[in-house]
Amino acid sequence: MTIEGLTVEKYAAPVQYGAIGHNTPPVGWTIQDNEVRLNYGVGILAGTDTKLLGNHVHDNGEMGLGGSGDNILVEGNELAANGFFSGIDPFWEGGGANSR
Repeated sequence: MTIEGLTVEKYAAPVQYGAIGHNTPPVGWTIQDNEVRLNYGVGILAGTDTKLLGNHVHDNGEMGLGGSGDNILVEGNELAANGFFSGIDPFWEGGGANSR
């Protein structure tokens, strides 16, 4: 599956859930050239064999990117100002990206 050229914003995903990828990181997806902004939880979750290419991921409440699995490619993305507005404790989990 490919998700390309979209603006994904203001999705109220719970903590540790993604606006793209929701609660189960997608396997084998290509997520490319999207703007992902102003979502409550994580902007994008990635799973095994997922490619995150050229996305602008900014101003998400918990984190910009999260993922778990093998062979995840993160290339050419811009991550900015994630982990600030939601009230989630940034010392618990917050910021640009996290992987498991």
